[in-house]
Amino acid sequence: IMLSEFLYLQSLGLEPSLSDNGLYAYMGSLFQMNVIAYRDFFFAHPPVHYLFAVIAGFFKDKTYMVAQTIHAVATMLAAWFSYRIFKAHCSPILATLYFVFFLFNHHMLINASGFVGIHLAVMFFMMALYDALKHRVVTSALWAMLSLGSGIYMLPSLVILLWLLSW
Repeated sequence: IMLSEFLYLQSLGLEPSLSDNGLYAYMGSLFQMNVIAYRDFFFAHPPVHYLFAVIAGFFKDKTYMVAQTIHAVATMLAAWFSYRIFKAHCSPILATLYFVFFLFNHHMLINASGFVGIHLAVMFFMMALYDALKHRVVTSALWAMLSLGSGIYMLPSLVILLWLLSW
């Protein structure tokens, strides 16, 4: 119920913004014309962010809306995996509270439908942490690499994750 409420609230924000979100959606649609980031134009983000823009670019007229929806879903997945971590290692009540505060804090409600790489990076990091705590080293490493490929700013968190894996 909470996930559907969050998705509904994010759908209210699916409109053009005065940020660089439109550039990313446009860049994803340029891929259809064989214009490639890093070769044909400078893209300041790591490549995983660009790959999601390319996925959104396959939806032609709906590219911008799909790009925004991808990040809202990434935020929901990050919340879900953090809920599962808290539920396994704390109490179900604390896990539910964290889940609600994660999804419905001011920052998430304002920015989760924006095409911002942090949402992908956090989603992949929470998946890596979840798998690390389940002792699934290979999949945890895969999610960690995708997290780093979404944003270099995840490096300190990934160092802590490696420390956890060494236990």
